[in-house]
Amino acid sequence: MSGVGKKEQILEAATKLILKKGYSHTSVEDITNEMGIAKGSFYTYFKSKNLLLKTIAEKKIDEMIEKQDNILKNALSFEETLKNIILVRLKFSNESMKRELVLISLIKNMEALSPEIKEILKRIGEINIDFIKKLLIKFKSELKAEEENFQRYSELISAIIREFKVVSFFLDKECNENIFIQDFDTVIEKMNNEKLEEGIDFIYRCIIKILK
Repeated sequence: MSGVGKKEQILEAATKLILKKGYSHTSVEDITNEMGIAKGSFYTYFKSKNLLLKTIAEKKIDEMIEKQDNILKNALSFEETLKNIILVRLKFSNESMKRELVLISLIKNMEALSPEIKEILKRIGEINIDFIKKLLIKFKSELKAEEENFQRYSELISAIIREFKVVSFFLDKECNENIFIQDFDTVIEKMNNEKLEEGIDFIYRCIIKILK
């Protein structure tokens, strides 16, 4: 098997275990046992668990930037582009959803993360905000929002979408405490719920009212 293939297998095994056990309860030994390989094989591709996490998070960033660039490149109207942005933030392929769940697990364990991983998680939020700001600038002639406040509007809109995503997919509403759901099948079922479309339309209309 090629080195690239083995590296991807390690990433897949790590993702599977983090979703099952959580970040703090998944060790390098767990990953190598899951794959039936020696620890030395793991360290050939990843010098540490921290580097593995960095790779997973950076894959998420690369995916985000590619989708966002395509949306802006093909943007013809503010309304249509805004809806596409919401859909991209709320609709995931299976592999993308797995990475999203890993990030949720990391956020739940912030105190155990290295400064480097914390910075990457912060960057993900900043990328989403910057993307919305680019959209506002591109269509500023169509908006009533003041250009000097575009940064604030971008932060607000990104927060609305983020919180809707968390509440819709990852929060266990039947529990009195703020318990996050990490079961992949449960989250996918929530994502495919027909009521999600109603929610997407609702936040779309709310954002339109803020800006136009």
